Amino acid sequence: MTRSALLFLPSFVVLGILTGPAAIAQDTPFTFSFVEHDMPNVNAATLAWGDYDGDGDLDLYLAGATGQGVEGGLYRNDEGTFVDAGAGLPALAFGGAAWADVDLDGDLDLALAGSTTRLSPYAREFALFRNDGGTFTDIAEGLSGLVGASLAWADYDGDGDLDLVATGSASDAAPHVPSTRLYENQDGRLVESATGVANVMFGVSVWGDVDGSGTPDLLVSGFGEDGPVTRLYRNDAGQFNEIETDLPPITFGGASWGDIDGDGDLDLALSRAQINARDVFEGDTQIFSNDGVQFAPAAESTPLTDVFGGSVNLADYTNDGALDLLALGGQSFRRPYAGRIYQNDGGALDLDILLVGLLRSRNAWGDFDNDGDLDLVSTGLSSRSSMTTNVYRNDRTTLPDDVRPDAPSGLQARVGTAGDGQGVELSWTPPSASVSANLNVSYEVEVRGADGRLVRSVGPAVGFARHAPGTTAPRLALRGLDAGTYTWTVRTLSAAQVASVEAASGTFTVGTATNAETDVPTSLHVFEAAPSPFVDAVRVGVALPEAGALRVAVYSVLGQEVAVLTESVHAAGRHSLTWDGSNAAAGVYFVVADALGQRVVESIVKR
Repeated sequence: MTRSALLFLPSFVVLGILTGPAAIAQDTPFTFSFVEHDMPNVNAATLAWGDYDGDGDLDLYLAGATGQGVEGGLYRNDEGTFVDAGAGLPALAFGGAAWADVDLDGDLDLALAGSTTRLSPYAREFALFRNDGGTFTDIAEGLSGLVGASLAWADYDGDGDLDLVATGSASDAAPHVPSTRLYENQDGRLVESATGVANVMFGVSVWGDVDGSGTPDLLVSGFGEDGPVTRLYRNDAGQFNEIETDLPPITFGGASWGDIDGDGDLDLALSRAQINARDVFEGDTQIFSNDGVQFAPAAESTPLTDVFGGSVNLADYTNDGALDLLALGGQSFRRPYAGRIYQNDGGALDLDILLVGLLRSRNAWGDFDNDGDLDLVSTGLSSRSSMTTNVYRNDRTTLPDDVRPDAPSGLQARVGTAGDGQGVELSWTPPSASVSANLNVSYEVEVRGADGRLVRSVGPAVGFARHAPGTTAPRLALRGLDAGTYTWTVRTLSAAQVASVEAASGTFTVGTATNAETDVPTSLHVFEAAPSPFVDAVRVGVALPEAGALRVAVYSVLGQEVAVLTESVHAAGRHSLTWDGSNAAAGVYFVVADALGQRVVESIVKR
């Protein structure tokens, strides 16, 4: 395409038609610029953003196949320049990378899976690197390696720490053996748990609360034991039961959850390969609307560019509170390759930006320059078959009004023994009563000692679960705290990672005897039930900021009232209630507390 031909394109941003090395930007509120870097150009990449050194900016693990082998590693972000951190982490291709604070010590650990070779037979690896002040130690304890891997963290069992799902091939060469593994986090150790989930490889695994129960459900897709599959599983008290859907099998593609239409539940974006009448691979990109956990193709205001051999990724790059769509991959096996960003306008996705198209591609959003908007890294093969790593800086010339989200409220801390030291569970109330407003937010927590020194700083890359608003309060567990008094606060982070002001700070004390039953909160609060999950009876703690009438009832997921635990006047402070649920069916229930004109809802799970 000639430069003069560009003049006839619509007035959205053009970034490198197919493989153009320079950005040609028109006068729009949102533009992207290429960022020079010294990281390797790769395809079949393994990559993930995470602030491993706790300095407040996002660092990047990036590795993949080159013409000579597999290259890459961990790159430290020094004011927007990416420098090899010399961390000694393996460079892996055809894999997955996922950051999480596995041991709850306040810094990010890293799970990695993939191959150290670019050609078959592969050299499979699977590792969990504990981060101790920037020094990484593999604590995976002999986990069997995976290639064609996907990794994703979520607290599936509701115990306050993050668990891991891993999919991929458990063999180095054909015939490949698909494998899906669920690892429960037991005090920072990964212990494999039986799931009954379909085995897949060279696909994706993504968590999302599709039924609004407050627990993460699981979608896995890829090549299964009998061909391509896409399977969705409901999380019922840590047990995974398949949800029958008409979702197409995903091969050489990707999937991303998000509330695209703003109706309060998670929709699904996917891309995949399909074989046309000429027996040639071509792409397919679709949006599936969630209607009561029934998924149907959404009407498209603008036809989406069909891609495969890449990924789709939902993120709010425009900072307007709605999730936009990035689709990256090949349109057909014989080219061309495509990179498209669609802006979400009231649930309709309209083509807004063209990026360099890449096959065998991976991408990840992250605000690496800390200017309040999402930047992007993408990798893959260009249409000239050259391996490419592009870093895009989001240079917005106009800021939408009111981009800053509201702050959380109702901060609560519950102190107890956790693991080998003192621990605390921090919880808070989401900033909005709107379901759709909170589906895509995350949180950032800071904890300071009595001397004002920063003790823990926990951000979104740690993997805060996205809780269903109105069903359960967000919470964070911390372990290994020294005895003393601490002050803490929390900020809301929008889907574009724009931070709210700090919530009013809270305090807690560990290592001294206190009577939690007499603690007086600043607002109505329902504590996490114990035991959780439960079999027969369950205890629920409710705290009142002042004396008043209190009604606490238990409801099923269908909204039916199952039991009333109390309906009388109570003094200020914490009160312990018990529900005998021995005759109730297994599943998710909701404890609803009403007092002083406030309502708080907490989910409980019966096995």
